[in-house]
Amino acid sequence: MGLAVTSAVCAGVLVLLVSWAEIALVLPARKRVSRDERTMIEIVNLLRELQVSVGADENWSAARQRLVKARIARFPIAGRGLR
Repeated sequence: MGLAVTSAVCAGVLVLLVSWAEIALVLPARKRVSRDERTMIEIVNLLRELQVSVGADENWSAARQRLVKARIARFPIAGRGLR
């Protein structure tokens, strides 16, 4: 019977440690990743907007416009998040 109580106590401690790790480590990391993802989306969208206006202001050739558009498209970011 003593072994069963010891096993139950160990299992309880393990559950508490896993819960603590989730709260202390995983949740803050998820928030940072989400924040960074939103920032990347904003930057890439800004680059897409600037590409059009800078290309027009500097009279870029069609080939250069396609090149810039292709480079921006290499970012693995769609309008709502990572692809």
